[in-house]
Amino acid sequence: MKIRSGCPRDCYSGCSLILEIEDGRIKNIDGDPLNRATQGLICIKGKSYLERNYGKQRLRYPLKRIGKRGENNFKRIVWEEAISEICDNIENYQKYSPRSILFYKGSGEIGTVSKGAYGFWNQLNGYTTTYGDLCFSAGVEATIQTYGRAIHNAPWDIENAKSILVWGKNTAETNFQEMLLIKKAKSNGAKLIVIDPVKTKTAKEADIYIQIEPETDIYLALGIANYILNNNLADLDFISKYTYGFEEFKKSIKNYDIDLVTEKCKISKAEFESIIKIICNNKPFKLICGLGIQRRKNGGQTVRAISLIPAILGSIGIRGGGFNYANLSAPKLIWPIKYETPKDVDYIHVAELGKGIKEKNIKMAFIQAANPVISNPDTIEIIDAFNNMEFVVVIDNYMSATAKYADIVLPAAATFEYFDIFKSYWHPYVILIDKAHEPLDECKHESEIYRMMASKLKLEVDLIPANNEELINRILEASNINATIDDLRKVPFLDQNYNEIAFEDKHFNTVTGKIQFKSKTMKKWKQSVIPEASGMETNNEYPFNIISYHSYEKINSQYSDIDRIRKITGAPKVLINEMDAEEKGILNDDKVLIYNANGSITATAYLTNDVKRGTISIPFGYLLEDGANVNTLLKPQITDIGNGTVFHSLRVDFKKY
Repeated sequence: MKIRSGCPRDCYSGCSLILEIEDGRIKNIDGDPLNRATQGLICIKGKSYLERNYGKQRLRYPLKRIGKRGENNFKRIVWEEAISEICDNIENYQKYSPRSILFYKGSGEIGTVSKGAYGFWNQLNGYTTTYGDLCFSAGVEATIQTYGRAIHNAPWDIENAKSILVWGKNTAETNFQEMLLIKKAKSNGAKLIVIDPVKTKTAKEADIYIQIEPETDIYLALGIANYILNNNLADLDFISKYTYGFEEFKKSIKNYDIDLVTEKCKISKAEFESIIKIICNNKPFKLICGLGIQRRKNGGQTVRAISLIPAILGSIGIRGGGFNYANLSAPKLIWPIKYETPKDVDYIHVAELGKGIKEKNIKMAFIQAANPVISNPDTIEIIDAFNNMEFVVVIDNYMSATAKYADIVLPAAATFEYFDIFKSYWHPYVILIDKAHEPLDECKHESEIYRMMASKLKLEVDLIPANNEELINRILEASNINATIDDLRKVPFLDQNYNEIAFEDKHFNTVTGKIQFKSKTMKKWKQSVIPEASGMETNNEYPFNIISYHSYEKINSQYSDIDRIRKITGAPKVLINEMDAEEKGILNDDKVLIYNANGSITATAYLTNDVKRGTISIPFGYLLEDGANVNTLLKPQITDIGNGTVFHSLRVDFKKY
């Protein structure tokens, strides 16, 4: 038997899948060819679901800690004991102070049914939760400030472009179906430019590769804009009709000349001019912007500046054009039950989790779909905060680094063991995750866990819907999607009114109704209304930039414990420029200590000129025991706009270990 499903990992592609079921288990996973964006193709992570769901690392029973936190010393207990102990603690801390309980739900999966958790938490007198984002919110806010909506042309429209600028995105590894579309465009004659401090697999496919100095992207973007305007290469008719604040923008960027920009970015004038030549002479022009750029102190303003380049060239609202950052064009998935938030609720920014737990005197934490010990900034601070809390509960499929610091670990149902529905932030489809079989052994879906807790605490169980087909239909109805679960079993849902060309009608949902070179609503973030290179002060006590990158084999820390994946990734490695290594007496495969005032990690040296001098690069998401979690080095910082998290404004030094 074959069923249609999808992969809800926090990933661009949001793949549609075909599952082959035999004897009550999944035997094979393939891509669904009916999704035009993902093209019937899946990556190694999708193929690894079989080991992920059925492998030895899967949690199958409730566990209670019997050793010290972090030791991974647990005993098996029955569900009744687990629920009873959790609820006793909730009752006690609600009496002490409702805000002393932290509920933290992460983005380990981007499905919709996890929203049922609030049917439990919002019945309490109060609690503390998190706000902000670890992923892409600064860039989303930047796009909204500029264009009114975070949408872009359909992914397959890439084939119509004649020049493509990929800025800070390693699409070959993090969104490989997009790379295939880029290759099709190239075969049709398109030119590809890649701007990135690291010569990634994507960069190696480029006609022109620009190895920019980290954190100088805003200089390059404003310099490109200034050069285009000064050399009469802009589409002034488009600008006059469809943009706001152009003259002020033009005046504000006049000092971003070729001399300043090339000096700041550490590129040649010939490289700078080659960008202009290609994007101005090969239209339509499409700009694809990655997420890493906005994980910086001035990340939002940087994306604002980059996003304006297609507008200057009149390449918005046309086939083959556009600014591609996030595509939130699929229908919004709405939870069918409205919950009232208790009055006594407090918030901690996700970037400041460890600090916030301490400052707000959190006594108990309940963690769902998250691994903050690895994924959030300041690993040491977070571990210390967890060690000082009195009671910690983690729901997970695996014994994550965070679960090892819990008192109770609850085994969650895995993907394909429950019904869910999700949408991508790259393509326009809504995708059903159909249920292939019941959860393994004693695993339970979060909805069942919360219903058990609600019953124990004499709360309204019906506010937490059971996970079933009816729930999916209720979500579809609440979302005004004219389809049922049975319809989605036949084909991924694509709204019949979907327009493949974003902003084709030239209507922009900004306060001015136009593309905003100047955005007055930036004032709410206390930022300049016109993009500028400010707020970029760097601690030069440590001489090297370090860039953590997302690899093809993992999603953050997910898949790091899969044997199949670990055989591919091997021991942690750090990319070091050959000349930098020579100056420090480091050879290939030497063990290296990477450090700053916040902490230290170790990795094996991989010498290459794929990284610029003064920059080192390391994959993100290693297990804690690997000793290479880059967030150990990171102090909490929040982006300029959008309440995002700063990961890439990080300085270190290194030496032979």
